[in-house]
Amino acid sequence: MMYREHEAESLGGHIYFALGAIAAISLFNREIAYAAVLMTTFGDLAAALIGKFYGKRRVFREIFKNDKSLEGSASEFITDLVVGLAITGNPVVSLVMAFFCNPHGDRSKQNR
Repeated sequence: MMYREHEAESLGGHIYFALGAIAAISLFNREIAYAAVLMTTFGDLAAALIGKFYGKRRVFREIFKNDKSLEGSASEFITDLVVGLAITGNPVVSLVMAFFCNPHGDRSKQNR
């Protein structure tokens, strides 16, 4: 089975993603649910790729106790905003969703 070392004794990210997708689909209208799931998918992908290859500024170490980069977080925010605009067409809703979809990293690893 493929998993990260810290996932050996805890739930993997795929479990949290599935639970979040089920919650979004259950609680919100179709447009918002689709936007939330796609923002999470593409935003996380952009943050991982940009952060890994171009991330230089590790500004979240002190605040969030993780090693996420400013570049990765900014790319996630921009990607989330674009996805939200493409699906909802509402800039205010997209901005709010992009802000809340950008958690600056996996909080499950903070207490390790």
